[in-house]
Amino acid sequence: MGITGEVKKTIVSDIFGRKAEDAFERGLSDAEDLEEFAVMLNSVLDKWAILHPNAEQFHSWFISNKAKQFRESVISSVRQRAGLGCPPQKFTTNRSERTNGVIQDFIKRECGKDKVDEYTFAKSLEKLIRIQEQELEMAVLSKGGYKLRNQYSHILVDPQQWDKMTDGQKTTALSRIHDIGIQDVLPTSVSVSGAQWSNDLPPVVKDIVSAGVDWISTDVLTKIVSSAEETMKKGNIAELAGATHQTIVVPSKSRPINPHVVIMFPNGKVECRDCPEYSS
Repeated sequence: MGITGEVKKTIVSDIFGRKAEDAFERGLSDAEDLEEFAVMLNSVLDKWAILHPNAEQFHSWFISNKAKQFRESVISSVRQRAGLGCPPQKFTTNRSERTNGVIQDFIKRECGKDKVDEYTFAKSLEKLIRIQEQELEMAVLSKGGYKLRNQYSHILVDPQQWDKMTDGQKTTALSRIHDIGIQDVLPTSVSVSGAQWSNDLPPVVKDIVSAGVDWISTDVLTKIVSSAEETMKKGNIAELAGATHQTIVVPSKSRPINPHVVIMFPNGKVECRDCPEYSS
């Protein structure tokens, strides 16, 4: 259609958004629902028509060939339900790619090759996790590559005191660093931006998002929290006495005679045994 140069850049920005200094100006792709998308799509016509004589033709082409795809696969609400971050903050795979890179590098050093069988991969990953745990524990003695923030100074153990401690006391001292919960983690820029634009979210969901959980859409988190609150109000949850870790027995709606067993580990991990819908 002959639309090029700065006019093309402006139209593309109107569709996918643009970063202006420290702020992000939303485009059609950032519409929060179908109604807003329709309003935004209609509003850009007059602007585009001024920029180029063929802009109206392009607008008609977009409606016929791309609008349906945007409504079903691109707009903000769809991306959230797909777990693709918290729009308008752009989604990236940097976090998972970095984790994959660390694992791949370790396996190559450990095994001398890039591809290994499933058993070797699992054992190598177990070893890597244990090495990382040991490096973290070294911070308790002010050694190694990690340094505790001032708010965790009470966890520190003096090296001279360490030498006088029994094995049990040492284990207890090291375990304290694994007891730091997810709510104590420094929020990421993505999670902070998500919390800012979603003021209408339930308080518990806000806490989860601000703690850095940005890979689960807020509407899915809201559904999970709502279900949990409903279950708690019924008062038929019981704590299993004598278990190694804190264990909660939760009734199952789909299988009343086979309740869910939820285990909470000291490091913050929560595991639900035989839970078909959710796992963590």
